[in-house]
Amino acid sequence: MLTLLLGLQTLAPIWIEAESPDSANVKFTMGAPGRPELLSAGKWLGYSLDEGKLKTEFPAEGALFTYAFAGEGKRELWHRVGYEGARPTFLWRIDGGPWTSVGPSVLTQDMQELAPWNQVAWMKLGNIELFAGNHKLEVRLIKPEKGGILYGSDAFAFTAPGFKPYGKFKPGENPRTDRDRAAEARTFVVPNRAGPERQTIELDGDWEIARDDEITDVALVATPMRPLNPSVFTAIAVPGDKAEKRPDLAMAHRVWYRTRFTVPKGQADRSYSLIFKQNSLNTTVLINGKLVGFNKNPFVKWSCDATPGVKEGVNEILVGIRDAWYGFEQDPKEPSSIRKHFAMPSTFQRNGFLLLHYPVWNCFKSGLLDTPELTVGGRTFAHDVFVKPSVAKKRLDADVTLRNNGADGTATVELQAYDPDTKGVVKEIATRQVSLKGGEEKTFQIGGEWADPTLWWPDRPKMYHLRTIVSIDGKPVDQSDTPFGFREWTWNGPKYYLNGYVWHGWADLNVGRNRDEWLANYKKTKQRFQRMSGPAQNGGDIFWQGMPYDAALDWCDLNGVQIRRSGPLDGEMIGYMAVDEKTGGINEALVANCRDQFVAQVKGERNHPSINVWSYENEWLYINCINLYSHLMDQFEADVDKTMAAIEEVDPTRLTMTDGGGAGKNNTFPIHGDHYVFTNNPNDYPHTAYTDQPTLGGRGRWVWNKKQPRYAGEDFFATGINPADYAWIQGEEAFGGKAAAHRGIVNVQRMLNEGYRWGDEFTAWHHWVGDEGKQFRDKWLTHEERAVFVRQWDASFGSGRKVTRTLGVFNDSHFTDPITLDWTLIVSGKPVQKGTKTLSIVPGTNQKFDVTLQMPAVATRRTGKLVLDLKAKGQNVFHDEKLLVVQPETAPAASKVALYDPNGAVAKYLTAKKVPFRPLNSLANLPSDIKTLVVGPNALTEAQSTDPALAAHALNGHRVIVLDQTNPLKFGGLPTDLEPTAEGGAFGFIDDATQPAVKNLSELDLRAWGQNGRLY
Repeated sequence: MLTLLLGLQTLAPIWIEAESPDSANVKFTMGAPGRPELLSAGKWLGYSLDEGKLKTEFPAEGALFTYAFAGEGKRELWHRVGYEGARPTFLWRIDGGPWTSVGPSVLTQDMQELAPWNQVAWMKLGNIELFAGNHKLEVRLIKPEKGGILYGSDAFAFTAPGFKPYGKFKPGENPRTDRDRAAEARTFVVPNRAGPERQTIELDGDWEIARDDEITDVALVATPMRPLNPSVFTAIAVPGDKAEKRPDLAMAHRVWYRTRFTVPKGQADRSYSLIFKQNSLNTTVLINGKLVGFNKNPFVKWSCDATPGVKEGVNEILVGIRDAWYGFEQDPKEPSSIRKHFAMPSTFQRNGFLLLHYPVWNCFKSGLLDTPELTVGGRTFAHDVFVKPSVAKKRLDADVTLRNNGADGTATVELQAYDPDTKGVVKEIATRQVSLKGGEEKTFQIGGEWADPTLWWPDRPKMYHLRTIVSIDGKPVDQSDTPFGFREWTWNGPKYYLNGYVWHGWADLNVGRNRDEWLANYKKTKQRFQRMSGPAQNGGDIFWQGMPYDAALDWCDLNGVQIRRSGPLDGEMIGYMAVDEKTGGINEALVANCRDQFVAQVKGERNHPSINVWSYENEWLYINCINLYSHLMDQFEADVDKTMAAIEEVDPTRLTMTDGGGAGKNNTFPIHGDHYVFTNNPNDYPHTAYTDQPTLGGRGRWVWNKKQPRYAGEDFFATGINPADYAWIQGEEAFGGKAAAHRGIVNVQRMLNEGYRWGDEFTAWHHWVGDEGKQFRDKWLTHEERAVFVRQWDASFGSGRKVTRTLGVFNDSHFTDPITLDWTLIVSGKPVQKGTKTLSIVPGTNQKFDVTLQMPAVATRRTGKLVLDLKAKGQNVFHDEKLLVVQPETAPAASKVALYDPNGAVAKYLTAKKVPFRPLNSLANLPSDIKTLVVGPNALTEAQSTDPALAAHALNGHRVIVLDQTNPLKFGGLPTDLEPTAEGGAFGFIDDATQPAVKNLSELDLRAWGQNGRLY
C-alpha cells in the first residue's frame, strides 16, 4: 500500500496554471526551461528584468498577475515557484483582502532542478477559507532594492488540509507507474538452508525511493535520520547515483530507499547483516521500523547487524540517505542554516572555496552507489576479520570481532587457510574460546605459525581465504571466508620492504579503453603500482576502470596491481574553505569529518593485499592550505598527525602518506610524500636526478630528513610543460609542437627513472606522463625490474682512448637468481671489445662497478654503440644500446697560441698534445704577432671580467678563446651587447651545421662534458 495517497482529499482541489493569468500588467513568457517534463502542462510563467531596466520598464505598483477561480471551503494555498533563493519578494491576496508578503528566503519543499540555478519547488502560502462563488487571486512582485528580477511560476493549488506535494502532480493524481508497483511488490528471499556457511544476497535491481524533506526542523547531520513525512514511494534502480537514476530527485536531499526480504520459517534464529560498499553522504538503516545502523561517512564500506529488527516472514528495509548537499557547513546552534546550500547545482561541485564539512568536493554523487548485500550467518558470528600475515615471523594473525545475538555462552573460534584454487583447506591456523554475554561484541587477536605459505607477489598474486568458523557447544554455527594475500609490508628508516625485500615503485599514467586493455598495458610497460584515486581526483566518478571501488580492489588483488589508495580529500583546486570564517582558525568540523571518513575507509579496505600505502589526501597541504593559510600550517599539520595516528590504530600493517606536504615541517608523518620534484631546469640535470635534493618539491617548508621513505606521488607533469621547454634535452625539434616534443618527454622520463633508481633516495615515484612517445623503444626501458644503467652521459671519445664507464646493475624483482651482464663495444658495425660479469644481487638492491672501454684507433670519425644485456636463468631480461662516437685525434696546431693560464691546467694539456704555445704572465700586454689567445679556466678577476681589453684584441683580428670562469666576461668585457646569465646545461645542439667549429660533429659530441657533466 502507498504510504500516502494523494487522492485522499475531502474537497475537490482547485488547480491554477500560473502561465495563464487572467490579467498581467507586464510582458511575460510562457517558457519551458531546461526540463519541461517536470512542469505542470510542460511550461511556466517566466518574468525577468535586468537591474538597468527596472527604472524604466518595471511598473511603480509592481508586476501584477491575477487569476480568477471558483470554489469553497477551508483550504491550504500552495504555490509552485522557481529560482530558489533568487526569486523576488512577492505579495498575494484573495478577493482584495490584505496582502501577505513572501520573501526570497521563505523555505520550500519538493524542489526539482529544471537547469542549473533554475529550480522549481512548492511552498505553502497559508491557510484560507473560501465562501462559495467566484474568487480572484492576485500576485504582485515587488521591486528589489538592488539587482534585477527573476521569477518563475508553475502553478497554484488550493487543497484540503494535509496536502503533500509531489512534483507536477495535482492533488488526487496518482503518480505511480507499473514499474513503481512492481518495485513495491518485489521481495528478496532468504534461502532455507542448513549449515554454518554464510549466505549472501545481492540487493540490486529496483528498490523504492521517497523524498522526505526537512523543512524547518533540521536535525544535525551526524545523527540517524527518522522518518518525517515521506512522499510517494516510486521505483529506482540500485546501485547508482540518485540523480542519474532519477533526475527528478536530483534536489531531493533527504530520501528513503525501501525494499523487502522474506525470512523462511526456521531461519529467524540466525544473524542478518547489511553490507554497504559505498554510499553517500550518510546512511541510516531501519528494519521493520527499528534503527539497526548508522554511518556518517561517505564513500566507505561498512556493515551493520540487522538481526535485532528481523522477524520471520516479510521484513522491510528502509535506508535513509542524506545526500552530498548535507556535506555543507552546518552551524550546530542553527542546524537549518544548512538549507541555504540546497539549491546549489551539482555542476558547482568542482568550484573553489566550497563551505563543506565533509569530503565530497567534486563528487556529489549520492545514494546507494554500490550494490548492498544481505548476509545471513550464525546467531553468533564473526562481524569483522582483519588478516595480518607476517613473512618475517612466519605466522598469520587476525583481529576478529565476534558478535553474539544469542544467549550467554562460550564460542569456539577456529581459523583455517583455504585455497580457492585447489578448493581445500591448506593450513589449520589456530583455535580459541571466547565467552560472550547475549548482545555482546568482542574484538580479540587469534593466530598461529605458518612456515610455508605461497607469498603474494605482484607478478604471482596468490590469494587465500581466511576461513573463520564459530562453533557453539561443538556445533559450527557460522563460517565466513575473508580473501587475503600472504604478504607483509615493513619499514626501516627510509626503506620500505615487501616480503622482506626493499621495494621501489615507479609508475606513469597508464592508459586503456577498458580494464583488460589497461591491465595489458600496465604489465607490458612494467608499471610497479598505480594510484586508485578517491572520487574527487577520479573526475567525480565512483568507478575505477569501469568497476565500483570494492570490485576494483578485488580485481587488483587477483591481478597483482599494486595500489596507492587515496581518500576523497582533494585540495588541488582549493575546493574547500579550509578555515572557519568565524574563528579564523582551521575548519575543525571539516578536518574531523575527513579523518573519520578515511579511518572508516581504511577499516573497510585493509584486507586487500594490493594496497601498498594509504594516501590520506591529495594536495590538501600542498595547495589548499599552504597557498592561502601559511600562517596556520602548523595547525593543519598537527591535524594530519592526529589523522595518521588514527589510521595506524585501525591498520598498523602499512604506512600512510600525504600526496604533497612531505612529512610535515617537523617530519612527523610516516612517509615523506612529495609532489613535483623535477624542475625542468637545464642547470639541474642530469646531475640532480641522481642526488637526494631533499628540498625539491617542498615548497620552502618540507625538507626530507632521510628518516622516512620518500614517495613522489606526482612528478614530471609532462603535458604541463610547453613543448619548446624540452629543447634543452631534445633540440630544435621540440619547437614543432606537442607531438614533436615526444622525444624530449621520453628523454626526461628515462633520465629521471635512471637517476632515481641509481641514487636510491626515492621509495617510489609516479610520473604524470601517459603514453606520449610510445613509438620510441626506450620509452619504458627503465621500468624493467632487472636493468643495467650507465652513470655517465657523455658519448664522444678520442681515438685510442681508454674510457671508464660506471655501470649499475639493478635487481628490483623478488628473484635471487644470479644475473649475468654481457657488454659489447661495437664501432663501425664491428665488435671491438666484450666483457661478462655474473652477479648475485639481493632483490631490492644494486651493484655498481667500473668497466674500462678501449676505443679503437681511427683516422676518421666513427659511430658505435655499447650494447648491454642482462640474463637470468638463461633468459634475456634486459637489453639496451648506448650510442657513441669515436673521433680521430686532431693534428697539432701549425702555429703557436698565446696562453694565459695561472692555474696551469691548459698548459699541461697543450704540452701533452705537443701544441706549441707562448705563456703569458698577465693580460696587460697582449702579443700582436700570435693569432690565437687562450685564457685558461678561472683565470679572470672580477675587474678583468668587465675590462674591454680582450674584446678590443678580438676586434683587431685575433681569436680569443675564454674557458669557463668563476668571473665570466660581462658588460664591457664582451665584444657585443649580450646579457650574461648564470644558466648552464649538459646537452648541446647544433644550430648551424655549416659553421667550421662544428664540422663533423653531432649532438652526441655535445653531451655532458667534464667531471660534473656540464657542457656549458
